[in-house]
Amino acid sequence: MEPNDNKPATGVRARTPRLLLVDDEPMLQFTLRLMLEEFFEVVVADSGDQARAIIEAEPRFDVVLSDLQMPGGSGQDLHLWATQARPELAGRFIFMTGGACSESARAFLARGDVTSVEKPFEFDALLNVIAKLTQTTGAQAVTA
Repeated sequence: MEPNDNKPATGVRARTPRLLLVDDEPMLQFTLRLMLEEFFEVVVADSGDQARAIIEAEPRFDVVLSDLQMPGGSGQDLHLWATQARPELAGRFIFMTGGACSESARAFLARGDVTSVEKPFEFDALLNVIAKLTQTTGAQAVTA
């Protein structure tokens, strides 16, 4: 049996990274949750407004994986709020988009400080984006 490289040498178990998944599409939400639970403690929100309430109650997240356009509070609105209310989370967002429709959304995604993935995406590609983000932000890293 090979040693587990993810465990600290002291024998103390590393904290499971937390991910907030924000998407209004039930099938995508279900599928992503199942796949991500191998690597994260996953908390799910159906809208930006619900995600905001979750963050207000429990703000410790290593990654916020959010759809960009949703009814009930967009991902862009959630990020704007987080930038002001929880600035430590602002750099931990990854936006999923099937194509930004509005000029405002396109400009938002074009910013240098916004990370996004285009739907449909491969799961391994998403994990790579998450790993790069966590290395940049110093958040709990994910290893596959």
